[in-house]
Amino acid sequence: MSSKPSQAEKELFAKVVNSLSLKDSKESKTKVYNNVKLENRVADIADVNGECFLEYSKDGIQNKKMQQLRKGLFQIEAQLDLHGYTIQETNIAIERFIQNSLAQKYKVVIIIHGKGSNNAKPAILKNHLNKILRKQQYILAFCSAKEYDGGTGAMYVMLKNLREENNGKK
Repeated sequence: MSSKPSQAEKELFAKVVNSLSLKDSKESKTKVYNNVKLENRVADIADVNGECFLEYSKDGIQNKKMQQLRKGLFQIEAQLDLHGYTIQETNIAIERFIQNSLAQKYKVVIIIHGKGSNNAKPAILKNHLNKILRKQQYILAFCSAKEYDGGTGAMYVMLKNLREENNGKK
């Protein structure tokens, strides 16, 4: 006696699912910082359009830090603009960008992905980044940027503090 969900129910479900933060329980402790690789496994996350706000944080990130990230209160230390990139070019650019940012000991960077060419359809790069960055071991959190930094066409990314990790593991 089950009936198919209505379009409104499907949209509500997608909205709720998109608001959840999926946590990666298999965070690697590898010490190879100069060889950052994006993991191929991605969570089954619903696609969003270019206007949707994205937010994600790993377990242990303080609410205060996430609030500061959402408000754009951290100094942006580096920027990557992916406009016009393919998925393959994006993967290469992200790997290099993260490697360079970690080497420079940057804490917060911004990635500009755009909103896609048709906001009614899922934004390809935005959705791809939403999925792969959740699995990247050196990324603690990310969220859509404030309007003056690109709004939902960009994201603030908080990187792991390698100085603390290195100091504790001499």
